[in-house]
Amino acid sequence: MLSLIASLGSTRDAPLAPVILMPGLAGSRLQAQLNHSVEPHFWCEKQTKGKPVQLWLALTELVPEQKDCLMSRIALTFNASTGNYTDAPGVLLDTNVDFGDVGGISSLDPSLASATAYFKKMVEALTALGYEAGKTLHGAPYDWRKAPDGHVSGLYPKLRSLIEDTVARNGRAAHLITHSLGGPTALGFLNMQSAAWRAAHVASFAPISGPFGGSSEQLKAYVSGDNFGIPFVPSDYLQPIQVSAASGAFMLPTPAAFGKGDVLVSTATKNYTTADWAAFLSDLGHTQAVDIIRHLDSLGVNMAQQRPPDDVRMHVITSSGVPTPESFTFDGSFAPGYKKVPKHVGNGDGDGTVNLQSLLLPHTTWSNASGSLSFFNVTGVSHFSMVSDEHVLAYVREQVLGL
Repeated sequence: MLSLIASLGSTRDAPLAPVILMPGLAGSRLQAQLNHSVEPHFWCEKQTKGKPVQLWLALTELVPEQKDCLMSRIALTFNASTGNYTDAPGVLLDTNVDFGDVGGISSLDPSLASATAYFKKMVEALTALGYEAGKTLHGAPYDWRKAPDGHVSGLYPKLRSLIEDTVARNGRAAHLITHSLGGPTALGFLNMQSAAWRAAHVASFAPISGPFGGSSEQLKAYVSGDNFGIPFVPSDYLQPIQVSAASGAFMLPTPAAFGKGDVLVSTATKNYTTADWAAFLSDLGHTQAVDIIRHLDSLGVNMAQQRPPDDVRMHVITSSGVPTPESFTFDGSFAPGYKKVPKHVGNGDGDGTVNLQSLLLPHTTWSNASGSLSFFNVTGVSHFSMVSDEHVLAYVREQVLGL
């Protein structure tokens, strides 16, 4: 017993390896300054005189009379000729609120911190171990509307600087812990860094609930909207932004996870498999999403083209045993403006939001010849709850951080 106590004491006395936390889809707060913004209704505020206002997630923005104002302000436009993304006119968005600290990811609505808690419990667990926000514990919120191509001149340089700074200051390589979309987003970042840089700066990469093979939920989002398990958000509220966001196109189900011939969407006149997403989106009138898919493919950064860096230790953390939508049947035929909810949903296994075959894609598809991949699964924990689950927190503490 004395030797065990001495061992624990020596571990705690050692300098802590810094931790970077990256959220998932819709998990970063968005603020904006409005300067004669173009709004859908006369009652929408158009001018904030240089004062930032909370857009996402502000529950006051989700009431029916304000929802259209919010969706207009966070709309994303893609130029297929240039490959550039632009925000709504007159809207200056801050998508990196409290970057480097934890305020932007602990809770989604700071005015209701407990009710909209996100990484709050994990932050509290890590600070109890001696981590200090802004010093050894950092949040990396980002523009969750975008895919890896949109982060090249935004998130990725900031993330690289944050990691370099904390590693230099603390003298140890950093652990990168992500949730949901944060996993593939971080993987895109790691694949753009040199092996020498990764070796010097990244101790491990621990994606929690990573949709590495896409998510069937995204298919429903394109048709009638989906809240991806986010509390307080009605299922159809995010649909306008989901159809324009690059992250939606990025998360479409891939053949590696869902197969090439299985029908995931069907109507009275047509079936759609993982080979048919361009046709699926075109039939619904989502031409921007089609352009984004083709752009991601041309750059080699879409979900199906992601590969793990074999020189980085990965801890893949997943959940199973929760009924998860996998296939959808709709009445009639798709056409621009179609927004009917599915008449039948075929459930499979997963965490309620991400399908198990997508969660386990690193296990079933990626090579583990170097022994760099480790896997941990819990049962019955929903997607959004994974970052606060006691078993997940214990695994992070013991196996990821070695504390």
